[in-house]
Formats: sequence, C-alpha cells, structure tokens
Amino acid sequence: MLDFGNISLPDLLRFQEDIYDLSDALRRAHEKIEEGLLVASHSWQDTKYDEFYTSFKNYSEELENISKSYRKWADGHLQDTVKVVLRHHGFGPGN
Repeated sequence: MLDFGNISLPDLLRFQEDIYDLSDALRRAHEKIEEGLLVASHSWQDTKYDEFYTSFKNYSEELENISKSYRKWADGHLQDTVKVVLRHHGFGPGN
C-alpha cells in the first residue's frame, strides 16, 4: 500500500511541513503585531490608543493561539499518523 487513506507518505510529510510553516508564519505575525503595538505606544498615548491596543492585542493573541494549536496538532496527532504510515512501510523501530 503506497498511501494511507487518500494521501501518500511523501504528501503526508509535506503536509506536516506546511502546517509547521503556517504555524511559524502565524507566530511571526503575532510577534510583528506585538512589536508594532510597542512602538505605537511610545508616540500615541490617549484613550483611542487604548481602544486600538485592546482590539489588536486580541487579534495578536488569537494568532498566537492558532499557531500553537497547529504546531501541537502537527507534533501530536499528525506525527502519530506519520509513525503509523512509516511502520506500515517497514520504517519502524528495528527495521
């Protein structure tokens, strides 16, 4: 059997890398937003900034949470699936 379900092993591994890449991109976006909020806070200090900060801080935290969830899924469930497929193809421990 050259595939597991409807995806081949190389495609599954590529998919896992894509999930890691997406997680990293979301993490970088979070960091960039946090940097921008910090820079803006030095020159913009009024109640409108507080509204702006609260709004974008929530978006930034959501990006970070999604990033962590994607990475956790790729490290957990998806990695477990990769291990099953590798064992199926004879690439498990002792082979």
